[in-house]
Amino acid sequence: MAVSIEDTIDRFTELTEAVCYWLGYQTNIGRKQFIHEASLRYPIADAITKDSISINQVKLENVHPLFKGKRVDLSIFDDISDESTLSEMHEFKIAKYTPENGDEHQRVFNDIVRLGFF
Repeated sequence: MAVSIEDTIDRFTELTEAVCYWLGYQTNIGRKQFIHEASLRYPIADAITKDSISINQVKLENVHPLFKGKRVDLSIFDDISDESTLSEMHEFKIAKYTPENGDEHQRVFNDIVRLGFF
């Protein structure tokens, strides 16, 4: 089933709003530093599954179909019992670049490459 550009924009907007809400919550409770980027999975999975995608179609930290030693933050399947029906993959990053932490660029690049192979 082809997805329209309007549907894609609507989903992107919903995901952005979910993350902004989550970030606002983190700020409101006084968090100065995030626990881990993996915590982004939950507001995003909630936003994805609120309408047409069943929570049963979503897997968190699923093994990448080509890079067996690597995991994908969020995967969406057309049929959860058949992993060949993988329809979407999402990776999340909270990039914390500092001169002392120069490997952030590489972490982001690695995720983009793994998504590109999908």
